[in-house]
Amino acid sequence: RYFDLFFSEISESGQSFKPELFSIELNSPLHEGPATFSRDLSRVYFTRSNQKNGISKQDTEGIVRLAIYEAERGFFDWENVRELPFNSPDYSCMHPALSPDGKKLFFASNKPGGYGGTDLYFAEKIGGEWSPAINLGPEINTSGNEAYPFYHDSGVLFFASNQHEGDGGLDIFAIDI
Repeated sequence: RYFDLFFSEISESGQSFKPELFSIELNSPLHEGPATFSRDLSRVYFTRSNQKNGISKQDTEGIVRLAIYEAERGFFDWENVRELPFNSPDYSCMHPALSPDGKKLFFASNKPGGYGGTDLYFAEKIGGEWSPAINLGPEINTSGNEAYPFYHDSGVLFFASNQHEGDGGLDIFAIDI
């Protein structure tokens, strides 16, 4: 089975209803994963198996990496689905987290030249375009894996790591940035 994006309505008592497919346009024959939204809900950024025109993009080893895509809210569904410019068929970019002002997108990647398996990066939106990926550095990234960033309104970045001193596995950490 492949992963898709779903949503569930929540009742006033906090009970969730049966999950439904989130979007026909965003869900593809391959995997979709973590998503983040602009404050006004006009844009979504999400993880998807790297593909072009519905066909998997494989690296030189035959592996389909993950990539981050952007889409705009349309009248009936999401539209103008496009891959972000810092993606590559040679490494994965995943787990997007958008800053409240929509100007920084944090994500995890196993891009070559990092500190470990997967590092945390960010890109800035300048003049309507996303900058190249910028590594968040050795205070956050380790020789292990950092993943699942979440940027809070207060300026605190939450993330998971399996190398910072914790209880083991992917523990949650926070840092002011």
